[in-house]
Amino acid sequence: GEKSSNEGVMVWSLQACNNRLDDAIAMLDLIPVLEDELVRMDDRIFVLGFPWMHGRAPVNKGLESAASMLNDENSGNYLIWNLSGEDKFDYSKFGNQVLDWEFAEGPPGVAFLLKLCHTIRYWLRLDPKHVCVF
Repeated sequence: GEKSSNEGVMVWSLQACNNRLDDAIAMLDLIPVLEDELVRMDDRIFVLGFPWMHGRAPVNKGLESAASMLNDENSGNYLIWNLSGEDKFDYSKFGNQVLDWEFAEGPPGVAFLLKLCHTIRYWLRLDPKHVCVF
């Protein structure tokens, strides 16, 4: 059968990450242009593509669709880590279940990455129904 875009991205990104870092990084540039703004990477991890680029306000239905799906299927059990820095969106669509993670220009330091991993681990361990969105 034909693979959905979510399955295709998941397979491709996993292969890319295992084989070549350049391909894995290029994957991040493709996520915002997918028809599905919300991509399931596994049972408890989603990637939320940007419905906007370069500071434009989100206007497409992808953000609405992502909010609807998360609220319908995972109400109260999801948390979004906004790692985009200055890019913001209407957090109320997601029940304000969004954590902003801003860091200085350049790659994040080890302390930042450890704190990020700790919050993700903590959230997932709180309840087996919890899911993470990045």
